[in-house]
Amino acid sequence: MSTVPVATATVRVPRDPATPAPARLPHRGAATARTSRPSAAAAAALRGRYDRVVARTAAAAAAATPLVVRGALAVVMLWFGLPKLVAGGSPAEDLVLRTLDALTAGLVTGDAARLLVGALEIGLGIALLVGRAMPLVLLVLLGHLAGTTAPLVLFPSETWYHPGVGTLEGQYILKNVVLVACAVVLAGHEACRRTRAP
Repeated sequence: MSTVPVATATVRVPRDPATPAPARLPHRGAATARTSRPSAAAAAALRGRYDRVVARTAAAAAAATPLVVRGALAVVMLWFGLPKLVAGGSPAEDLVLRTLDALTAGLVTGDAARLLVGALEIGLGIALLVGRAMPLVLLVLLGHLAGTTAPLVLFPSETWYHPGVGTLEGQYILKNVVLVACAVVLAGHEACRRTRAP
């Protein structure tokens, strides 16, 4: 017995206008693109805000640096100088007197040495607060700080506990490296300011 193939035909049934059309599912790629665009935009906006905050902070810090450094140096100089106006008022008085005596070969000693150093430090503090004639002020300040390091050489048994390790007095002197750095920063700022000036 043979089989006779039967042709099939596709019959389109007209859709009832009252029946809603089936919803079409969105393409996965399109949905992902729409989701990623807002995320990228939000990240870019956040980064822009961050950059603006950093730029404003850096500008404010740069503008405030000279005033802050001068103020800090002035406070230190006044803090060290004022007690020297009174005999026995500074714990470093004995070391200061012996250092100045050695540096001046005995020409400046006793109360004169104490008052001289105290007046110099107070004058430097006031000059730093005023902010005038800064090149001269910084030159005197650096000279004074250089003189304060003399005990490290003149009195090594009192200022060095071990090679490279300072005693309490030695550490008191060694911290001046920070004051020297502050003076150098101010000198650099002053040089830049004068260069930019018309």
